[in-house]
Amino acid sequence: NIQLVVIYDMDLAAVRAAFELFLRFRPRFLRCIASGLYRFCAGLEELGLDGRELGLEGLVYTGESLSRSQRDFIESSLGCKTISEYGCTELGIIAFECPAGGLHLSHDNFVLEFLTEGRIAKPGEPASLVVTNLSDFATPLVRYMVGDIVVPSDSSCACGRTLPLISEVCGRSHDTISTPDGRVVNGLYFTHLLDKLPAVHQFCVVQENLLQLRVELCSSAPIPQSTLDFIRAGVREVMGKDVELEVMQVSQLPVSESGKTPWIISNLDV
Repeated sequence: NIQLVVIYDMDLAAVRAAFELFLRFRPRFLRCIASGLYRFCAGLEELGLDGRELGLEGLVYTGESLSRSQRDFIESSLGCKTISEYGCTELGIIAFECPAGGLHLSHDNFVLEFLTEGRIAKPGEPASLVVTNLSDFATPLVRYMVGDIVVPSDSSCACGRTLPLISEVCGRSHDTISTPDGRVVNGLYFTHLLDKLPAVHQFCVVQENLLQLRVELCSSAPIPQSTLDFIRAGVREVMGKDVELEVMQVSQLPVSESGKTPWIISNLDV
C-alpha cells in the first residue's frame, strides 16, 4: 500500500509523472522531505495542475523545517493539512505533530535533554537536543548530540496528550555565517528574519567569502521590491557595511544529494 517516488530530480516532467501516478494510486497521505514536497507543489502550479484532485487527507513532511508561508502554499496546492515529523536516521521519529498542532516528543522511547551554553535550557529558549535511546539494545546511544537546535515548551496541548512538546525545530547547530569582524551569525537569524514573510517560500544564504554574501529566494510569484529591501536591511544590520550583499529571486534552489534544500551554504572552508 506504499508507492515510492524519487524527488531528487523533481523537474516538470517528473512532477507530471508523479501527479498521474498518484491519480491512479489514490494515496491517502504523502510523506516527503519538506523541500521535495514544496518542489512538487511548485511544479503543479507551473504546469497548471490541480493538486486537490488527488483527494489527499494529509501531508507528512520530514527531514527539514517548513516556514509558515511554505506550509500555507503546500496546503493550498494540495487541499489538506501539513503534518510535521521530526527525527533522524539513527534514532527514528523523535517528535510528531498531532491534529491540534502540538509537536509531541516520543518521551516513552527517549530521555531528552535541552542544553544551551552548558546549562539546561528554559522553555522557549533555543537549545541543542541531546537524546538517550531507551529501546535500542544492540547499539545504545547515550546522551547523543543530534546536532539540531529545537525550542522546548512547557505548554500543554489542546489534544489532551501528556507527552511533552517542542514549539519549533530550528535547524542544524552548525549552520552559521561568519562576519569580517570575527563574529558568528547562527542560521536561526536568517530563518527568523524570513519565515514570517508570506512572499518568500524558500531561501538559501550563500557565503562565498568573508566579504561576499548572497541571499537566494524562491516563490511562486514575483517577490515585491519592498520585501527585498526589508531583507537586505535585516541582513546588512547583522553582517555590517563592508560585506558585498546580493538579495535575489531565483527559479530554484540547490538540492543536496539527500534531496534536501540547504538553507545555509558557507564556502569559507571549501
